[in-house]
Amino acid sequence: MLRQILFAAGIGCTVLMSGCTGQDTASTQMSVSSMPTASEVLLINPKANLFQYESTVYEAGVPWVDKLELTRGERLTKVLRQNKNGDSFRDGDATKLKKGTAIYRAKEHVDVLIADTSDEEIRFLLLAEG
Repeated sequence: MLRQILFAAGIGCTVLMSGCTGQDTASTQMSVSSMPTASEVLLINPKANLFQYESTVYEAGVPWVDKLELTRGERLTKVLRQNKNGDSFRDGDATKLKKGTAIYRAKEHVDVLIADTSDEEIRFLLLAEG
């Protein structure tokens, strides 16, 4: 009986060890995440409604953001130019908003900006890494 147990244990160890090659074949993957750029967003969706503030891109048209009860906070800036070229996008640029449109921070959400157009308020959500 003891002989059978030792034999089975020896076979089990041999099977387990046969998977080892003596080389470390495990690979390490490193992922670097960063905030999306206007160029990246426009590559995926050329019709995206974007605004850039402090080197960060915000996007309008996010349904759950549009449903929030929000009030305008402090005025941050205004649209400096309309630009649909993501490669040259910079602070103050918007893909659809007109030059001069006032931009406010939402009091309730620091990651939401509110554009005050003559027709409506448009909410922009910070595009976070991920």
